Amino acid sequence: MRPVVLIAILIALFGTGCIADRSAEAAKIRAAVPTLPGVASSNVSYINDFENGANLRIELDMTDATEAQIAAAAQRVNDLKGDAFDSHRQDTTVTVAPRAVVSYDGRLDPSTVAANASLVRAVRAHSDAGSIRLLEIDGRSRLEVWSSADPDRDAATALAADGGPETLYIRSAHPARHSSWEVTTPLSVADFEALVRQRDRLPAAVPWVGVDSGRISGLSVNLGAPATAYANLAAVIEELQPSREHPVQIEWRLDGAAPHEVGRITVCAEAADSAVPAAGFADLSDRLAAQFSACA
Repeated sequence: MRPVVLIAILIALFGTGCIADRSAEAAKIRAAVPTLPGVASSNVSYINDFENGANLRIELDMTDATEAQIAAAAQRVNDLKGDAFDSHRQDTTVTVAPRAVVSYDGRLDPSTVAANASLVRAVRAHSDAGSIRLLEIDGRSRLEVWSSADPDRDAATALAADGGPETLYIRSAHPARHSSWEVTTPLSVADFEALVRQRDRLPAAVPWVGVDSGRISGLSVNLGAPATAYANLAAVIEELQPSREHPVQIEWRLDGAAPHEVGRITVCAEAADSAVPAAGFADLSDRLAAQFSACA
């Protein structure tokens, strides 16, 4: 068989990939969504080829829409898609406030879309963060707030909402001054505020805090000068009271250290005597590795 004929046959059989082409259905969605109440603008992208796979992406600008209109639009999109795109990668992104979106794969209950929009709007109302995204992917929800000037406030606002996301990631615009947060919920606002006070008692700069099961479970800390670094770390550990049931992952640095000099330890017990200062990064790293090796 001639190569040209073979290529023509392959294109005919597999030209749009192994998943049935849904261009016609995508075109119907593209025509329908601009007419939905509250939709200021829209974009529907459909790709189905070997290089990219089968993808449907829907973008709606509903910045000025009511939450009832957002829910109605989500229901209409679900109806338009039906089960035609179940074998496709799907992404629906709805802009609900300036630089703030809710995004989800597949089909999502319209009431959840509206509730997510309400939460994102509540955070945006008190935040000048660079961007806010509430993602629902593979059945899990995550709120991301990027370049936040006040991560403590943005986290508390998100935690105050009913039925919030499973995780929060609040990325500080200035980590050296205000900690970023990564929080696994549930966590009440009162409990979060207690963790803020606990962080503020630590004798070290804390660029990042991780929270799980209502406790601080991870930290990124600057321990200061080598002479006082071990004592500072011992005070951090004493405040957090880690245990084998609740270990704490600590990433640490020293003042003036080279960029690659970053230590990581898992702590599950009190620190030893802190009277002997560390000679530098290598010395402190060796001491900590020996002391906490059983916790890893």
